[in-house]
Amino acid sequence: MIYIHYLILSLITSLITFPPVAGQTSSKCGCPISNGYIEIRKEPLFYMGQPSRNAMIKSDKDSLVINTHEGHLLVIAEITGLLLVGIKKKEQLFVYSKLKKVFFQKGEFIKKGAVLGIAKKDESTQRYIIAFSVWKDIDKLEPELFINCHKRVVK
Repeated sequence: MIYIHYLILSLITSLITFPPVAGQTSSKCGCPISNGYIEIRKEPLFYMGQPSRNAMIKSDKDSLVINTHEGHLLVIAEITGLLLVGIKKKEQLFVYSKLKKVFFQKGEFIKKGAVLGIAKKDESTQRYIIAFSVWKDIDKLEPELFINCHKRVVK
């Protein structure tokens, strides 16, 4: 139950950055959306004096969300019409949010590379967007250490 609190907190405070945890390790996998990318701003976004490090993954044409790390689906929560999914692997929790639909049930084991669900389309940009974060207990880790998405520089 404690993870549900942190998942909801993660979604609500998606612009807050927590410093990387000392000794965190990397296990890079593919991008959670096929042909997805992360926009890198020339002037980074800041919130409360800290740079925002959440991975907002976008795609111009693909909506399928791919699971990047195998594990058990710990939680599915709906917040303001969007779905949030937490997948537990050992000490880490991989959180995918802003999903329109999820194809698995709580408690199921999901293999790496499985189609997890469908991303919600942002009507203003006509792009599919999901938020991806990684947690270890109550510490938020640097998500880009765990995924491998193309990057686009924007103004």
